[in-house]
Amino acid sequence: MSIGSGAIGLTPVLLVAVAALAGALAWIGLRALARRRAADHRSRRRIGSSNEVSDLAAQASASLVATDEAITASREDLGFAQAQFGPEATATFEAALTAATASLSRAFVLRQELDDTSPDNEAHIRATAVEILRMCAQIRTDVATHAHEFDALRDLQARAPELLDEVTRQAADAGERVRAARLTVTGLSGSYSPAALASVSGNPDLVERLVEGITSTVGVGRVALGAGDSAAALAAVRSSQAAVAQAASLLDAVDQAGEHLAAAASQLADSIAALEQDLADAAHLAPTDPQVQAQAAVATATAAQAQRAGADRDPVATLRAVAHAQSELSARLAPYRDQAERVAAARRQLTDVLGHATAQIGAVGEFIDARRGAVGPEARTRLADAARRARQAEDLSDSDPVAALSEARQADRLAGTAQNRAQQDVADFDEQQRGGGGGVLGGSGGAVLGGLLIDQLLRGHGRGFGGYGRGGC
Repeated sequence: MSIGSGAIGLTPVLLVAVAALAGALAWIGLRALARRRAADHRSRRRIGSSNEVSDLAAQASASLVATDEAITASREDLGFAQAQFGPEATATFEAALTAATASLSRAFVLRQELDDTSPDNEAHIRATAVEILRMCAQIRTDVATHAHEFDALRDLQARAPELLDEVTRQAADAGERVRAARLTVTGLSGSYSPAALASVSGNPDLVERLVEGITSTVGVGRVALGAGDSAAALAAVRSSQAAVAQAASLLDAVDQAGEHLAAAASQLADSIAALEQDLADAAHLAPTDPQVQAQAAVATATAAQAQRAGADRDPVATLRAVAHAQSELSARLAPYRDQAERVAAARRQLTDVLGHATAQIGAVGEFIDARRGAVGPEARTRLADAARRARQAEDLSDSDPVAALSEARQADRLAGTAQNRAQQDVADFDEQQRGGGGGVLGGSGGAVLGGLLIDQLLRGHGRGFGGYGRGGC
């Protein structure tokens, strides 16, 4: 359903909700929402019939992002219900979401194929895009099959008053944590560079904006209850719950940042030692090979840079550079090592590389989830591929450590690419908002609020997989 037809059913209460979330941000959110809904609407009408292959690929990407968003929202719903009813009562819906997540992962693999396919191969692009659209539609259908019994269990409309009270308390708790989060970031800035803290330094501001939005949304929900509009009140509950969950995630990321950075710094010493072992092997096994020695020179410079005073100002970036240098040098040395040596070297490196890749995947996932209104399909695709390769590395770690190490390195590289792309998407979003007069809710806060509040309110009176709910297309 297009945005125009969906808006016909909006009550005056919901229109007040949009106004309460600031006119400038609403205009930007609506504009982005209209583009996404229009793309989704076209995808339903034109699967397999479009002569514009690039447009079909764009539709597939938009549908994939929307489905990813919807899965995330439903997982948040599941978390709320598990806390209230326990895992047994929610097992059926959890199984449906697990299956849907696996299907979504396969769809992201196809999206990666689109990126890797030559633009001249229109037939393959068309077939892949159509398959992505089909899979996304099937995912939503499969989850929707269980959504009704899930909603009946939660009985949200009947519980809307108490839920609004609960989310008000939770928002207040999040607001009280902001000051401590600011002090944490300030304290970390004395030890780490701005680049090392880039993923969390803005979180306290984002949480403040979320709390403001929650307050407005809860007020709209109470007005809706007074007017007897339980559907509008439920929309406010869903939006507020999602925003509270996101605020908690942002604050938790700040709390955990010091531990994560310290772990990277601790791991760095082991990684440098492993790189120096490879440098010794290079000198012993291939002293006259110019390619090996050229790579060894790069690795030596990297190790020296990592060991200099102040290199731990960004231990994650330093660790990534050391891992990359070791990966390149190991590849050059491979022909000179026998199988036993290659396996032993791979085992030495695998724990560090896979551990770093897994940590980075988690951090990038949190960053994307926190700014879901701004991040597009490329970053999500690279992150999904990174997660898939990390799982393969884990599965192969005992039986084939050499292959596992290769997968772990690919996972680490892809996670870094996903991080760069996600950060660029957010920067582009910020620039768009500044150019469009984003007002007091501009910047990355707009990405959060636009993704969590306006989008959910306008996408209607219910869950994400039915009607014109969140992520539906």
